[in-house]
Amino acid sequence: MEKSKIVEKRIRKITVKNNQDVYDITTQHNHNFFANNILIKNCAELPLCSFDSCRLLLLNSLTYVKEPFTDNAKFDFDWFYKDAQIAQRFMDDIVDIEAECLDRIIKKVKSDPEDLEIKKRELDLWKKTKKTCEEGRRTGTGLTALGDTMAACGVEYGSNKSIKFAENIYKTLKLACYRSSVNMAKELGPFSVWDHELEKNNQFLLRIKDEDIDLWNDMKKYGRRNIALLTSSPSGSISIETQTSSGIEPVYELEYIRKKKVNPNDKNTRIDSVDQNGDSWQHFKVFHPQIKKWKEVTGKDDITQSPWYGCTAEKINWKNRIKIQAAANLNIDHSISSTINLPNDVSVEEVAEIYETAWKEGVKGITIYRQGSRSGVLIGDDKDRIQKHSAPKRPKVLPGELHHVTVKGEDYFVIIGLLSGVDPYEVFAGKTDKIIKRGHQQVYIEKARRGKYSICLENGTVFDDINEYTQEEEESLTRLLSTSLRHGVDVQYVVHQLEKTGGDLLSFSKALSRVLKRFIKDGSIVAGEVCPKCGGQLKRVEGCSSCGGCGWSKCS
Repeated sequence: MEKSKIVEKRIRKITVKNNQDVYDITTQHNHNFFANNILIKNCAELPLCSFDSCRLLLLNSLTYVKEPFTDNAKFDFDWFYKDAQIAQRFMDDIVDIEAECLDRIIKKVKSDPEDLEIKKRELDLWKKTKKTCEEGRRTGTGLTALGDTMAACGVEYGSNKSIKFAENIYKTLKLACYRSSVNMAKELGPFSVWDHELEKNNQFLLRIKDEDIDLWNDMKKYGRRNIALLTSSPSGSISIETQTSSGIEPVYELEYIRKKKVNPNDKNTRIDSVDQNGDSWQHFKVFHPQIKKWKEVTGKDDITQSPWYGCTAEKINWKNRIKIQAAANLNIDHSISSTINLPNDVSVEEVAEIYETAWKEGVKGITIYRQGSRSGVLIGDDKDRIQKHSAPKRPKVLPGELHHVTVKGEDYFVIIGLLSGVDPYEVFAGKTDKIIKRGHQQVYIEKARRGKYSICLENGTVFDDINEYTQEEEESLTRLLSTSLRHGVDVQYVVHQLEKTGGDLLSFSKALSRVLKRFIKDGSIVAGEVCPKCGGQLKRVEGCSSCGGCGWSKCS
C-alpha cells in the first residue's frame, strides 16, 4: 500500500450563505445537550427526543432481601417481581397525570391576553410535548441500592458472582415491567404508534422471546402500553432518603465527607471550604448508613470485616465493574447512569482502555471520574491520607511577570512564571544588586536544564542563570512556593500562610505575599479568618483581606 501524500490546501474564498444560532454550553451546569438532533442527558440514563419527558421511579432493591447480613440472607425474586408490576402500572398513571397537566398548561396559554402570534411558539411546544407523551407513554422504571443489596446477601460487588446476581435482578425487573405493560395494553390499549412489524427484529425484544415465550406472544398480539419502560438513574437524592447505596453503583466509601452549600452571609455560618467558583461549603463526616445495620445484625465492629470492604467505588476492579453494567444493560431498554471512580494519577491510556472495554461489552454509555478533576458534593475522608496531585508538565518557555519589592531597605526582584499566561506556576526571587533594574514587567523564563533557568527581559537582556542572583534562604522558600503552586495549591492559601509567618511587613516572606496577592481573584473568600472588627466574612479586594460589612481592611 502506498503511503498517503500530504497535500497542502488553501482557502481561496469564504461565502456566507445563512446564519445559524450556536449555543456554547458546559455540561457541568446544563445536564443535557443536543447531539445530531437527539436530546442527550449528560448522565445518559434516559436518551430522549426533543419533546419527551424524563419520568423516573425507583424500587429499593434492599427491601427484598430477607434476613440481610446473615448466612440465611436471600433475595426474594417473587416479591420483587410482583412489586415491579405494580410500579410499572403506577408509572403509566404518571403519564396520564402529565397529560392532564399539559392540557391545563395549553388551556392557560390559550387564555392569556397576548396575540396568538406572540404565544404561538409556546403553544406549539406544549402541544408537541403532549403529542409525544401520548404517542409513546415512555417510562423510566428502575431500582436503587444494588450495592447494598449485594452486601446484604453476602455477595462481593465486582466479583464474578455479583455479575450474575445483577443480571438476574435486572432481568426480573424487565420481565415484570413488560408483563405489566402488556397487561395494560390488553386492558387499555397499546401506545398509539405501536406496530409489531417495526420492532419484530429488535434484539432487546427478541431476548424476551427466549426468556418468556408467553409474554412475547401476548406482546405480539396486544402490544404494550409503553414504548420503552426501564432505566437506571443516578438516584443520589433518593438514596439519601432510603439510606442506601445509589442506583447500580457500588458504595462510594464506607466513611466520607459530604459537602453542603451554604450562604456565607448567614449569621454564624461555618465555612469549611470555598471552591474555584467562590461557592462556600460546610463539611459533614458521614458513615455509610447500612454499616450500622450490619453491626447490629453481626455484632461486629471492625468495618474491614464488612461485606463492602475492598469493593467501594475506587477500589473495585473496573473491568468487572463494566461487566456488571453490561449484564444489567442487557435488560434495560433505555440506558444506565454509571460512573467509574479513578485515582488522580490514572493514565490517559487506562482511561482509553476503560471506554474501549465498555464499548466491546455492549454498554450504551459510561462515565469516568478522575479524583480531584472537579469539585463534588462527596469527597473522601482525608483523615488518614492526603490527596496527591501531579503537576502539569512545564513548557520549555513560560511567560512571566517581574516585580520589585523592598526587604529591610534592600531591593529585591520577584519573578512569577505563569502557566498558559494565567496561573502562577513558579517563583524566583533575589537581590537585584542593581543588575535587574526597575521597570521591566514582562519576562520569559526558559528552562535550560534541570535547576537552570534563564530570564529574558522585554528589552532583550538575558540572564543565563537566575539562581546566581539568589541566596540559599531565598531559593529554599521560592522552591517550596513553586512546588505548592504547580501541584495545585490555590494561590490564596499560599498567600494566607505567608501572611501568618513571623516578622514585620518588611520581611522577605511578607514581600513575596504582596506580589502573589496580585494573582488572587477579587472576591475570593479568606478561609479561616473573620473580620476583627465586626466578625464578618473577609474577602480579597485587590489582594487585601477586606470586610464588606464594616469596611475594615488589613491594608488600611
